[in-house]
Amino acid sequence: MSDSADPVLTAIAQLRGDLTQLRGDVVGKLADIQNGLTSIREDIGVNVHRAERALATNENTRSELRLLGGEVAAMWRQIKLLESQVRELRRE
Repeated sequence: MSDSADPVLTAIAQLRGDLTQLRGDVVGKLADIQNGLTSIREDIGVNVHRAERALATNENTRSELRLLGGEVAAMWRQIKLLESQVRELRRE
C-alpha cells in the first residue's frame, strides 16, 4: 500500500512546488505591473503640473498685456498733448 501512496504524495509535492513557483511568478508580474502603473501616474502628474504652469503663464501674459496696453494708451495721450502744445508754441 505504501507503493501506491508514494506516487500520489510525490505528485502532490510536485504540484505544491509548481504552485509555489506559480505564486512567485504571479507576485513578480503584479509588482512589475504596479511599478508600471506608478510610473504612468507620475508621468500624468508631471504633465498636469506642466499644463497648470502653462495656463498660469498664459494668464500672467494676458494680465501683463492688459497693463501694457493701459500704459501705451496713457503714453499715447501724453504724446498727443505734447504735439498739440508744440504746435501752439510754433504758431507764436
